Amino acid sequence: MPDGSSYYESSLEILAPRLSPDLIAKLHTKACSINEDNQEQKRERIIILLIPYLPQHLINKTLEIAREMNDKTEDNLWWKTSILIHLAAHSPQFILEAFDVTCSISAKANLNTSYLWEQLIPHLPEELLLKALEVILTLRFNSNEALKKLAPRLSQDLLAKAFIEDGKIKDSSKRARMLAASLSHLSQEMLLEYLEVIRSFKDPYQQSTAMQKLVKEFDFAEIQFSLWKEFLHTFSSQERSFLLQNIPQLAPGILILGGKRSFGDCAKAIQDVCSQWT
Repeated sequence: MPDGSSYYESSLEILAPRLSPDLIAKLHTKACSINEDNQEQKRERIIILLIPYLPQHLINKTLEIAREMNDKTEDNLWWKTSILIHLAAHSPQFILEAFDVTCSISAKANLNTSYLWEQLIPHLPEELLLKALEVILTLRFNSNEALKKLAPRLSQDLLAKAFIEDGKIKDSSKRARMLAASLSHLSQEMLLEYLEVIRSFKDPYQQSTAMQKLVKEFDFAEIQFSLWKEFLHTFSSQERSFLLQNIPQLAPGILILGGKRSFGDCAKAIQDVCSQWT
């Protein structure tokens, strides 16, 4: 991914909202005229900063520039996509083109496109979200950041369609990553689906760590005693410190299933065991 903006560009970002349309147009024209190889990234960054303030005829000019950019280098591909995404953010008619180009560039093995997806996701219509999910799950770099951005936009219906009904996401590691990113947005039904994925993990530590995050989201008033026992057994299979640090997460279940007395008994049992360690 290209380097960050210069002092000049940072200043422009602050000043741009206060500049007159004529001055914005002049800056855009000047930026478009930059053609030295070592200045191309500066040109693209300035153009992107100006996009929110451009009139329609300069939006069209910017679109032409993006479409004409040479695709032979990875930097050019990255900046072309970035320009299209920023255009789509302010002109919805460009969303489909930006989406298609982002999907295409994501297939490039050496490009980190997670940032591009993070910029595009807030502007995608619902009908493109599942396709975005499928592509993001194939990214080699930083896909979790894009997944975190996507998760709040996925409705329970879309999640169910991807993971239960159509079963489009079949790979267990991909299912686990997406469901983990969506934990705070999942229904109890989808939490149980994630539990099934966790049960398939062969690594006990990976299973325990995933279940540690999952247990925070469950409503213990609605789960069966056998499931609570499964959580407890999984945590107890790790080091004692792992089990102890998860007792607070299990506390609601202890209270619901056994009442205050059982909670006190649990605390006493922990003290008894601890006394044997010394």
